[in-house]
Amino acid sequence: MWTTDQEEKATNYNLKALNVIFSGIDLQEFRTIFKYTTTHEAWTTLETAHERTTSVKKSKLQISLRFFMKMTIIKEAKDINTVMIDALNRSLQTFKMNLEEVRRDRLKSEKKTTLQVASSIATAEETSTENLY
Repeated sequence: MWTTDQEEKATNYNLKALNVIFSGIDLQEFRTIFKYTTTHEAWTTLETAHERTTSVKKSKLQISLRFFMKMTIIKEAKDINTVMIDALNRSLQTFKMNLEEVRRDRLKSEKKTTLQVASSIATAEETSTENLY
């Protein structure tokens, strides 16, 4: 059983909800529901009156289209993240390959320098040996 305080709160909420409904409808619709004292009665009457109208169908279609567009955007955003990760992976792989190439070139250069030094030393030793005889 409701107390007087609870009944007063419920009545206030009902009146506020009716006011919101009344402010969102035209005069013809208002004339249809102004006699109702509960939000539920007014809402049910409006819902029945608009159940099959073109504006409700358009509204449902627009809501569906907006939902589809948002879902597409979310899906594309996920795809973009995947694409970005793939691009980053490719970039890292390219960097790794270039780094390995630089290391190979440096190793070849070091080997070449070592061979040149060894050759110079061998030539110098030969020259020294020839000078001794």
